[in-house]
Amino acid sequence: MASVATLLSASAAIAQTEPSPESGAKPASTMPNWLQIHVEERLRYETLDERYRPTEEGGDQQLDFRTRFQVRLAARNFWLYSETQDSRATLDDSASTVNTSHELGTKELQLYAGAAWKDLGERKLSVQVEAGRLTRDFGARRLFARNIYRN
Repeated sequence: MASVATLLSASAAIAQTEPSPESGAKPASTMPNWLQIHVEERLRYETLDERYRPTEEGGDQQLDFRTRFQVRLAARNFWLYSETQDSRATLDDSASTVNTSHELGTKELQLYAGAAWKDLGERKLSVQVEAGRLTRDFGARRLFARNIYRN
């Protein structure tokens, strides 16, 4: 019987949210309005009690780490976005089937620049252009999607 346990999942967003004047609270961050930072850490412990391949015996385990770091710089109609992910696995032994396809290392997932304009021309069109390395989910993830299970 296989079992998987999640030990810790944490996410922290640093954004420029202003408290209401009537609350009397001071802003939590002194970051400029043009900068957004988001950091996410996932720690997951997985264990497999019985192997499903006929030549393998015993169980297996691993401890997975995934860290994402996102930065967005924005000014008026233009922006620059970066998302970096580091994925590692540890606690596996020599009989483990975990290999480099399960570990991503540190990779730049997204890095792109964009621009948007509103009310262009007589028809008041809105135009948005993005160029660079992007990952998106389209068609409710049926057409193409980000890999959500890679550690």
